[in-house]
Order: sequence, then C-alpha cells, then structure tokens
Amino acid sequence: MLLLLLACDPPSVGVPPVETDSTVDSEEPQESQPIDSEDTDTDDPWQEGDPLPYPDFDYDCDNLPTEPTSDTEMEGARAYHGMAFDDDGMLVGWDGRNSLTKTAYGEEYETFVPGMHGVEQIQRHPDGTMFMIMVEESAVYRVWPEGGYERVASGLYWGYGLELAPDGNLFVADGNVSKLDIETGELTVLFEKPGNDSWLSHSLTINLDSTMLYVGGIGDGFIYRAELDEDLNPVGELEPWVKTPGQWKDGLRFDACGYLWAADYDTSSLYRISPEGDVETFYKANQRGYGHGLVWGRTHGGWRSDALYLPLPYDRAKVRELVIGVPDGRLVRTWKGEKVHY
Repeated sequence: MLLLLLACDPPSVGVPPVETDSTVDSEEPQESQPIDSEDTDTDDPWQEGDPLPYPDFDYDCDNLPTEPTSDTEMEGARAYHGMAFDDDGMLVGWDGRNSLTKTAYGEEYETFVPGMHGVEQIQRHPDGTMFMIMVEESAVYRVWPEGGYERVASGLYWGYGLELAPDGNLFVADGNVSKLDIETGELTVLFEKPGNDSWLSHSLTINLDSTMLYVGGIGDGFIYRAELDEDLNPVGELEPWVKTPGQWKDGLRFDACGYLWAADYDTSSLYRISPEGDVETFYKANQRGYGHGLVWGRTHGGWRSDALYLPLPYDRAKVRELVIGVPDGRLVRTWKGEKVHY
C-alpha cells in the first residue's frame, strides 16, 4: 500500500507526494552511543585525513557535455532524499521505510541502522560520521560508522537541507537558514523565513572559494545567495541571484568548473547554471524518474567521480547514475585561500 508521509506541511506551499510502506515499524529511534573500534588499514590513499578522492579522469571546463553521457538506474541501491558515501566505499541512504542502508557499487543494499524514520539530506563529516535531518522529529542526528547515533539539535521548523561548511559545522535549511555548531548543538538563525511562509529555504551550498552561500527554496523559483566573511558568517542580506523553471529546489551542488547544479521537483529536471547565471536543462525526467537531490560519486569502492548520483523516491527509492564528465566542486574548494576537501 502507498501512504503519504506527512512532513510538517508548510501552510502556503504544500508538500510533494511521497511513497512509503504501510508496514513501517513506528518505533522511535533510541539514543545510542558510538562503538569503539580499532583503526583499519586501507588501500585508498585518500583515507588518511582526506574525505574525497582525486578524480580518476581528465576533464575540460571549456568543453563540457551538454547531456549525460551515460544514464543508469542502479536497481540494488536505496536512497530516498539524501545520500552520502562512507569510508568503505558504500553508498548510505534511507530506504523510505525505517532504516538507513548501505550499498556497494553494483550490489544489493543491506540494512545499516534500523529504526530511522523520515531521513532527509545526509552529509559526511571528515571524521567519518554522518549528519542527517530527521524531519519527523525536527532534528539533526549524527550517525557513527559503526551504527551508533545521537541527536545533535532539535527545534527545526521544516528541516531538509544540509551543507558541510569548511569549518566542520553545518548550514541548515529548514524554512529558515541557520548554522549548526555540531559540538554544542547550538543552532543560529542567519536568515528568517517570511512570516507568511510565502518562501521557505529547502537546499543550500557554498561556492568554490567559500565566499558565498547559495540557497534554493520553495515558493518563487529563485536561487538566492549571500556573501560570507572569512568566518563563514553572512555579510548583508540574502539576495535573489537567478531564476530557473519550477519553484521547488531539492538539491544544490557546485562542480569543479564552478557550475551550480540544481534539482527541481516541479519540473522533474536537473539544471546546470553557469558562473554568469545562464541556466540550461541538463536532464529531464518524468516524476517517477525524478532525482530528489544530487551527490558526486567517490572513486573509492567503484563509484564514479565523473557521475552524479540521484535518489529516486518515487521509483522504490532506487538510485540513478548520471555520468556528466566533471567532478565534485569540493575537490577544488578553498577557504581563507587554503585548499579544503569538504
């Protein structure tokens, strides 16, 4: 049976249909502590203090493809809205029911953490833990590689988007735009949503030199941006930058050439936006095949660093692989003039 997953429906903008399973276990997740484990050796040279691999291919920013060179549905993987890659080369996602899953490239998924409900965006931290929003609890959770987890912050309005900042903390989109100190759990509102809910923040990312915060929302089709100082605090107001078709931005990420990628629910499309603000439709799907977000693959584990991976919540939470020929912008990101990899 199919039900609607109620996710704090904002009064003026509505919520897209969500497929789930009526047999879901309704237990609430229980607080858990990290499990100690011994460090293990790995053949991946980027596992020593560096969360991202070098790309294993050549790319030319002046000669980029205008459409995917390969489009594959990965039948065995599961990811609903958010996903991330762990240190073992496994894709971590939510199954749309009640568990986090892990999937090796080309294999069937396995249960990772049971009892997790309403998981939205996921961000991997350089320490190997993962942060995610659980919308049903209006909270941010941290999950350790061994499966322990804890609540880091609560009190979100309508939590969805996360972005790992170069200082190791998180930007949060929950209608408002906030910054989360992951050690103290303090949530600082940077930009408030309008009082009438005519626009809500929903996704966000930062540019390649960490000087600008970009925010996608629900309500008007614009992508907004605000300047950041060296401490990643906003300077001035959030201003409209460019408008794309559709009014529901589920994912924003920069590639290594400085292009911004935006997934839009209303149009079931993936847009690529040039540094100058020119918008092109890179991929168009029907609603069932719509990718509700986007992350780059990691070479570690067989995933492709020249490909975007998109969760398909309306197609049994499968995952789409789009080969686009350019790597993740985090590979070339700088902060205060120094290179960072997240």
